Amino acid sequence: MFSILISRRVWVPAVLTVASLLCLMVYAQRPEKPVLIHYLASAKPVHLDRERIQTFVAKPGPPLSEEEATRLAERLSSYTKATLVRQKDPGEKLDSRLLFQNQKDPSATFDINLRTGEFLFNGGLAQYKKEEDTGRLPSSEEAARLASVHLEKLTMLPPQNELVLAHVGGVNMGLHRPDGSTSLYRKLVVVRYDRTLAGLPVLGDSRVVLRLAEGGSLAGLIRRWSPVEGRKVQPEELLADDVIEKSIKERLLAEGRTATSIVVKFTDLVLYDHGNGVIEPAIHVVADMHFEVPVMNGRSVGEIRRLDVPYDTFLPVLKNYKAKYPFMRNPEATKRVQSDQPVPLKERETPASETTAGEKSPD
Repeated sequence: MFSILISRRVWVPAVLTVASLLCLMVYAQRPEKPVLIHYLASAKPVHLDRERIQTFVAKPGPPLSEEEATRLAERLSSYTKATLVRQKDPGEKLDSRLLFQNQKDPSATFDINLRTGEFLFNGGLAQYKKEEDTGRLPSSEEAARLASVHLEKLTMLPPQNELVLAHVGGVNMGLHRPDGSTSLYRKLVVVRYDRTLAGLPVLGDSRVVLRLAEGGSLAGLIRRWSPVEGRKVQPEELLADDVIEKSIKERLLAEGRTATSIVVKFTDLVLYDHGNGVIEPAIHVVADMHFEVPVMNGRSVGEIRRLDVPYDTFLPVLKNYKAKYPFMRNPEATKRVQSDQPVPLKERETPASETTAGEKSPD
């Protein structure tokens, strides 16, 4: 009996392991199929309005002094009745930032970038740990109104022609008890503003986010909204439409080379804010990548399962762009390998030119 138990313990895992390896080998040796890219009607072919596109840079100005940053921290502390103390950080000189914190509640912080003036303020979360809803939370409409009031009182309201109410949501606390019962408690209301410039949405770093607590009081604030100045882009500065189309295909295939299919939902012209003082025109690509993956263990070993993975990225439309894009890699740190190479492409419904767009290496 003892020998039988030993053999079962040894051979059952061994058989499962061999089966998994065989499954992986068979899957890996399957002939590579071309990835089918399907464009929804919402993902329209690229046709740039070359006479109306602008690009933006942060307005030059001196960085904030430590005294100015401290006064701002004191103003927010007074307004929200938070207690924050300056924390000496050895790396703050390199990062051009100051940090303030509450000794009893580490979640209460004020972190400011002296170079850009952008900051993150959190009044603290310790008081929201109880198993109860926060009282008198404002409705969505009231929260949007109160958020604007707070920003005006603090003289932090961005220009109205740039401000877009993007979302009103919340922060909840979920609880799962040992007996299996669950509860969900509403803790804070969150109001987010996004930015628009020259009629285009700004995606990336620019945002203002407020957290509102009992009675609509301010509990947190993120402000990333550097003043900018724009200029008109000359038509010759822009990539050709078919070059941009080709770069979209190449990027999708580089990122989804093992996918069975890719469904492209949007290819919209936006302004991309990477947070380095440049806001420039770019194509925002939103897609779903579909993969077929073999199950490697358990009772379903060998079974092929479908995975749907959301994907989005930004691609430049300027020939000489300054922003740092998601596809950019440090050539010294990352070598281009086989998994980075595109696979055969089936034609889309609206064929595009085969002109290629080179990728720019980061400086």
